[in-house]
Amino acid sequence: MTTNDDLDLDEYDLFTKKNVFALLKEYCKLWFTLHHPVTNNLTPEEVRETKRSLDDALVLFGAIKEVFDDLPEDVQELVRNSPIPVLGDDLERPKWL
Repeated sequence: MTTNDDLDLDEYDLFTKKNVFALLKEYCKLWFTLHHPVTNNLTPEEVRETKRSLDDALVLFGAIKEVFDDLPEDVQELVRNSPIPVLGDDLERPKWL
C-alpha cells in the first residue's frame, strides 16, 4: 500500500492555486447551471447529477476549510473572492461583495 510518506507528497499539494481555481470554476459553473433560470433547461436526472456534483465539491471545500489558515495567501484570496460563498459565513468576505 502506498502512503503519502512513500510518495513524499506535501499534504497541501491538493490545495495549490491551480487546483483550487479549477474547483471553484467548476463549482460556480455547476451552481449557475442549476440556479440560473436562463440556463436551467436540465432534465430531472441532470438536476440530480448536478446536485450530486455540487455535494461532492462541498466535501472538498470542507477539507479546504479545515486547513484554510495554513494555505498560501493567494489560495485563501481565491476562496474569499469566490462569487458563490463556499466556506460558509465564518470567513470574512471582501467589502465589495
